[in-house]
Amino acid sequence: MDGPTEFGLDPELGFASVELVSIEGDTVEFVLVSTSSEVAIACEEGSSPDCTASLTGYSDGPLIETISRSGDRVTVNDLGIVIVHAGDGAAVIRLETSAPNA
Repeated sequence: MDGPTEFGLDPELGFASVELVSIEGDTVEFVLVSTSSEVAIACEEGSSPDCTASLTGYSDGPLIETISRSGDRVTVNDLGIVIVHAGDGAAVIRLETSAPNA
């Protein structure tokens, strides 16, 4: 990966942007900008103790940062980010939604 990579999502999912910032070892960092003023974020049960998900500021909407490892699942509102595998500068990531009609 050469620098941050932005993911395009259906705007109805509630995000202005979702950006993969870095992959270092088995650790992946994301920054998300929500279009909703209310944000629910969490590292799901079973994620590593190092998993973090937090509201870090405001930039065109609430700014959320997540740092997670292989096997972790982070939810931000209706979006699930699953780190299937990360290592050697690459990651397999699955995005899931529980939003109606998505």
